[in-house]
Amino acid sequence: MHTVVSSKGQVVIPLKIREEMDLSPGELLEVSLHGQSLILSKNESGLDQWLMARKRRSALKKPLVVDRPEEMPPAPKL
Repeated sequence: MHTVVSSKGQVVIPLKIREEMDLSPGELLEVSLHGQSLILSKNESGLDQWLMARKRRSALKKPLVVDRPEEMPPAPKL
């Protein structure tokens, strides 16, 4: 497969490869250079996965509940 580098240095990853790698818009990729080869890799750190999952959620499904309010310190007065 071939792709073209734009004047802004952007390239299009072909759909077939995006589907195979399960790439979605906004996903972070690691870019590295090995000799004359440019390598794009999915960034699979736990924090990145959590951030992407959080970004996809629009809101909490149920409200947060504090299960031990008596152990919480008092709120500071403003």
